[in-house]
Amino acid sequence: MDKKMFKVAFLGDAASGKTQIFNQLCNKPFSEDYDPTIEDSYKFVLNDKFKTEVTIYDTAGQPNYDALLDVYIQMAECVFICFALNYEEQQKIAQEKFKNIPIVVVGTKSDMREDKDEIIRLKLMGRKMIETEDGIKFAQSIGAVGYFECSAKTKFNIHLVLQTISKIIKLEKGY
Repeated sequence: MDKKMFKVAFLGDAASGKTQIFNQLCNKPFSEDYDPTIEDSYKFVLNDKFKTEVTIYDTAGQPNYDALLDVYIQMAECVFICFALNYEEQQKIAQEKFKNIPIVVVGTKSDMREDKDEIIRLKLMGRKMIETEDGIKFAQSIGAVGYFECSAKTKFNIHLVLQTISKIIKLEKGY
């Protein structure tokens, strides 16, 4: 039986929570400290009939790494676009880069909705948390195949990352 492989790129602005989700998938501890990622990858084998090897690329969110980002987009068979629910500007995505590959939108840092200090901080800046309905509308506007919210800090919905990848593999690859 041929070995099956599938590549996923995690994209999003700097400090959007990509690496913390990635760390949870690797069973690493959550960290409040921000340490910019240039690139990292995580491989695991799905427990499907083909034992599909999945590679997840954790990409840089800084604009000066856009050329590297384009390489990951070209290699990817699926893209997860991550944005922090407490930062409105992160929803600006050039959707023309993602032709013919499934996109999943992930609202990160959902635990911040319960953080009174963060709510006050945003209010003082004339901002607010992004609502679930707005995340869904954004996902629909770019033709995403799915949307969910999660928190790496509390591990809320982290399991949906792997479940979603598995579903996309079944739909896209038939295995």
